[in-house]
Amino acid sequence: MMTLVLKIKNKNVPWQGYYLPAVSGFQIGCRSWETVYKNIQKLIKKAETTDFIMDWYIELYDGKYETYKNNELLETYDKSRLKDMEYKIA
Repeated sequence: MMTLVLKIKNKNVPWQGYYLPAVSGFQIGCRSWETVYKNIQKLIKKAETTDFIMDWYIELYDGKYETYKNNELLETYDKSRLKDMEYKIA
């Protein structure tokens, strides 16, 4: 089990750094690398279509999403890396 987390900068709170909002849909559990790919697509779409997001990146953690903060960070995907990896990004 792995967890993808979409970290954002909110354009309505510009002095704050990147963070995980309390609203749902900004973290997704994944059971395989295939679902990691599919869920990265979902998070990119959410980031690109949510009007209050100024900037963003995605982190991949080992373990369930309920306890991701206590688990190992496996990968960090910023926009330039996702473009290089051929993920669909604007």
